[in-house]
Amino acid sequence: MDKVTLRRYQAILREQLGVLQGHNDGTVGTLEEDTVSHADPNDRATAESNRGFDLRLRDRDRKLIGKIKRALARIEDGSFGVCADCGQPIEEKRLEVRPVTTQCIECKEDQETRENRVKPELSTADAPAKPKSSKSKSKPKSKSRAK
Repeated sequence: MDKVTLRRYQAILREQLGVLQGHNDGTVGTLEEDTVSHADPNDRATAESNRGFDLRLRDRDRKLIGKIKRALARIEDGSFGVCADCGQPIEEKRLEVRPVTTQCIECKEDQETRENRVKPELSTADAPAKPKSSKSKSKPKSKSRAK
């Protein structure tokens, strides 16, 4: 990959990194400021739910920040844009959409196929067996006619 393209991806990744770090700083500030005690249980529940949602989002951001930092390191060491599995170049279309990727589309599809093949087996094996009915089968009534 040429230097101009690498610099473009580096700029994109650094911009994303700055935005994500800004989100995290804002959340920490909000959590520190939000020490209001709500008298109404519904208000407390809503505040707690919102806080949990914000923390989940920041956790996703934290994981993406790690991926961005590793992608920036790959740009520095010259391995950016090369599939970690097969060693082939990753298509630019894929890098445009997901610059943190480490796999070409073929290797990623293979990985997802393997994962999907394993998941159904686990879910059916882990499913509890259907309990047998405790009802005893009654014998059919005989049709005896009184004469």
